[in-house]
Amino acid sequence: MFKFFNRLIILLFIAGLASIGILIAGRETDESLTDKYSTEASGNSKLIGRFIEHIIHERGDNLKEVAAAPTPDEMARQLQQYASFIDKHYNLGDCFSTGITDSGFEIIKSITYGADDCSVPTPRSEEAAARIRQGKVYLGYMDAGKSSNMILIYPVMRNGVFSGAVYDIFTVMDDSGVKGYWSTVYRGGKSELLIDSVSRYGAETERGQLLRLKKNIETRTTAKFGNRQAGFYEFTVHGTKFVLIYLTEPYKRQFVFSFFPWAGEFAVVIVFLPLGLLILLIIIEMFKVNRRLADEIKERTLHLNSLSKKYESLFQTIPEYVVVHDKDGNIIEQNNKCRELGISAACGCKIFDFIREKEKFRARLESMGEEELESFGEFGLIRGDGEVISISASSILMETEGRHVVLSLFTDITDYKSMQNSFYLAQRREAVGTLASGMAHDFSNILQNIALQFSLAERADDDDKRELHLVNINGIVEGAKMYIQKVLQSAKETEETPIPRFGRELTATAIDISGNLMPPDVKIEYNDSSDGMMINIIESRYIQMMVNLCQNASEAMEKKGIITVSTGKRETFYGSFFELKVKDTGRGMDKTEQRSIFKPFYTTKERKGAGLGLATVKQVVMDNGGFIEVNSAPGEGCEFTILLPESK
Repeated sequence: MFKFFNRLIILLFIAGLASIGILIAGRETDESLTDKYSTEASGNSKLIGRFIEHIIHERGDNLKEVAAAPTPDEMARQLQQYASFIDKHYNLGDCFSTGITDSGFEIIKSITYGADDCSVPTPRSEEAAARIRQGKVYLGYMDAGKSSNMILIYPVMRNGVFSGAVYDIFTVMDDSGVKGYWSTVYRGGKSELLIDSVSRYGAETERGQLLRLKKNIETRTTAKFGNRQAGFYEFTVHGTKFVLIYLTEPYKRQFVFSFFPWAGEFAVVIVFLPLGLLILLIIIEMFKVNRRLADEIKERTLHLNSLSKKYESLFQTIPEYVVVHDKDGNIIEQNNKCRELGISAACGCKIFDFIREKEKFRARLESMGEEELESFGEFGLIRGDGEVISISASSILMETEGRHVVLSLFTDITDYKSMQNSFYLAQRREAVGTLASGMAHDFSNILQNIALQFSLAERADDDDKRELHLVNINGIVEGAKMYIQKVLQSAKETEETPIPRFGRELTATAIDISGNLMPPDVKIEYNDSSDGMMINIIESRYIQMMVNLCQNASEAMEKKGIITVSTGKRETFYGSFFELKVKDTGRGMDKTEQRSIFKPFYTTKERKGAGLGLATVKQVVMDNGGFIEVNSAPGEGCEFTILLPESK
């Protein structure tokens, strides 16, 4: 029944619209035709002009937020969000490019779609560059208006000083209008966005003539241009004055319908009949929609109840300790696993009663932001029987039932900590064994030299020669004493916290110790260009890292070759870093091996090696806020690059 009425009403509605069309067409005169085109030009120029003005302002507001970001990482994140926003809400068309430049307008980060012309952010004139360096916004066409691509540049000011720019290059107009959005209202017309400057385009060009026509009509917004009607809309953005010009299609004389003479007598009926039918159709559709909504609400209510039961089951069965509490520590809800620890809202306890480091956990709660999962680090959790287990705590502040609560997730890492300690113990045993082997070799050489000097002293034929040999023996003994002191100093870890040290001095000490552990046919060459850069690290950990890298290089070269160690400084987007490179001439590695070399207990050495050396190296680098890279290919050796942050 509903379908029949719908179809009948739609047919009557179409017939009514057709009658209205006949009525309007029959009454149209030349004067009304001119008025129609004038209205079209005025309305479309204003509509499209306001839309373009909105687009430019909206892009400018987004770029301004990116330029105002407090850190480079935040700028890059907001730039990616802006690009995603543009991709989602705008038709990218021929050209879209956005990015960040430094103070010399060199690109740091860019996101580009479309034509290559989008990828050039450099201001096209010294005047524009000077404007940006003064902290002012630049907006204009690229290639002096020959291109339809516009460029919008916001300066990045840090403490009042120009430090870079954020730019956006985009095509605001194309052959079909404003990125294709307004093709349905053109009806053969066209629009163009111009900078309000006749000299820019030339007085004899069509653009120049249109701009002169605009100035002559003063307060009016339309004028006749040849056999077309031109509409104008002016606006100013960031100091640049624009004119949106809409040109209608050429005038076409319309036919005047002389038939259906009765149409004028029933004009009121013809006009209001489709309206009445439309209202009736809307009422019927509203009834149908309400019935569908009622069914959908019922279905969704059942679905929500089902989801609520599933989430409750998931909350109670999750194999982690999950607690919901407020910022004051009052426990609101907990899952079943928490009952193993005696944590319960019924006991009237606070979450702080179960945390060993109460003040640290309380401080982290007070500083956390909204709707953001934060890792609090490691804590001791007190079980009901008094036993303390190690946990990793993460919390998120959220709103539920009109109030803010904290959901905390505690992961038991006791077994992981035990395994980690075993890992370090195994690595230290391996290092001690290697060190003992090297010391035994060195002391064998020392004793041989002492025996040789003593034998020469026994066979000397005068006291002066014997005294010379005894002096040599004393020098050898003193050298052995200094060697032992250096090894002991580097082997014991008495420092509780890292202290600033010169990177080249640490490296030189580590090379001296590593050299004593190398086979006779392995040589270490050292080059430094770090300019006295300091790093914040425990000396023994740095030496352990270097020994592991050199031993790994020696074994890769089958204990014969040259290890090249170089230190320098590297400036990155994240700051200044001390750069350490260790390169060997060994067999090299393929991509598969490179993905696994830093895993504990992974080794490419058959029946020897615990596979802990490079894992320890990576752990030392990460503990000190650094980065490690490996560059290798089969048959081309291997180079490890380590970056450690500079200590100011």
